[in-house]
Amino acid sequence: MFWIIAIVLFAIFVSPLLLDPRRAQRRNANTADDLIAQAGSEYLRGMNDQAFMHYRQARDIAGANGAYLLEAEGNYGMAQVYERRQDYNSAAACLRACLANRAHWQDYKPNYASLIERHLAEVEAKLKP
Repeated sequence: MFWIIAIVLFAIFVSPLLLDPRRAQRRNANTADDLIAQAGSEYLRGMNDQAFMHYRQARDIAGANGAYLLEAEGNYGMAQVYERRQDYNSAAACLRACLANRAHWQDYKPNYASLIERHLAEVEAKLKP
């Protein structure tokens, strides 16, 4: 009788956690967020290749899971690395990609769009002869 009660309690309390349809999506968003944090640390230490790789992985994971803000943060980080490498065309393309999805994340981080727009203007100014 004890085992039946234990199984029922297990089913009641644990199965909703295991059967959560958004569990994988949340896990992937957490992974993307962790990659962005790692890439930011690498960027600050001058490890540009590793930072770029982690920003790109985060962007791809976030984009595949509809985590638009994390995707924008990945693109923004990639733009910073491109700018450090003086590849201003690629940096501008990444910043434009950030702004392309702003309707999805602007309510969560409203000042981020203006920051990206200012950064894009600075990068585009470097492109002009």
